[in-house]
Amino acid sequence: MGINTAISSRTGSFIGYSFAVPSNIAKKIIDDLLEFGSVQEAILGVAIDQSDKTIEGVVIADVFEEGGAKTSGLKSGDVIKKVNNVKIVKFSDLKGQLTAKRPGELVEVTVDRDGKLLSKMVQLSKRESFASNAFGVQLKDLNAKEKRKFKVSGGAKIIQNNNKILQYYNVGEGYVITKINGKEITNASDAASILDSYNPNQNMYIEMLSPEGQIEKFRF
Repeated sequence: MGINTAISSRTGSFIGYSFAVPSNIAKKIIDDLLEFGSVQEAILGVAIDQSDKTIEGVVIADVFEEGGAKTSGLKSGDVIKKVNNVKIVKFSDLKGQLTAKRPGELVEVTVDRDGKLLSKMVQLSKRESFASNAFGVQLKDLNAKEKRKFKVSGGAKIIQNNNKILQYYNVGEGYVITKINGKEITNASDAASILDSYNPNQNMYIEMLSPEGQIEKFRF
């Protein structure tokens, strides 16, 4: 069972292709918004290698130092075959299993390591950073201490900057994006999503706080 998000029809009637979000994922998103004010995205704590399309499963390219994958003993080169006994063939299968989970939950991950199947219990962690590849920045949410320092309720802190224009103006790590095109930014996920829609042919206005708390405005 799912909730329709779009319907494709050549006739204009309700006979055609429809696209739906599974009801368990929709419920999880609603619960997250009510409880936390934003969607809580759970991750294993690994980087994925999708270069070999012939492999049935998901290859772990690297294991992050901080995260449940490292603690549970997952290793680079392991091939994820199942999550909670659900078969994993491609990355979208893995993504689908994690989307309905929250940080802190435990999942059973079955991997193929050198031809041998191993099962590991992994505690999911919260995704801490969000990248906008189109804009060239990596962002993270502000913690409670930073919110008090800047006297804001939200925002997106730059933790890595590859944007040449921002570098020209000496804007980099520690700056906090507070508004984009007049819209207040509440978290890093929202900021990355908006920045990913950046079109060099259209103006984009960004308001930031410097590490010292000074308001700075930029037009791109």
